[in-house]
Amino acid sequence: MYRGLALLYPKKIKESYRKLLTYSNVKINPSKFMGFVLFFWLGLSLAVSLFISNII
Repeated sequence: MYRGLALLYPKKIKESYRKLLTYSNVKINPSKFMGFVLFFWLGLSLAVSLFISNII
């Protein structure tokens, strides 16, 4: 699931993430990580927007 979401990233951003993960010695698949980050931020933005709409 996360790998599919990682396909939405532009090529330059993918390469930047791969380099950062390589330099930090994190043992994780870069595609899965990028998909998770995108999924997390989409979920967080949805939650914040619902919270704000209930306040107003």
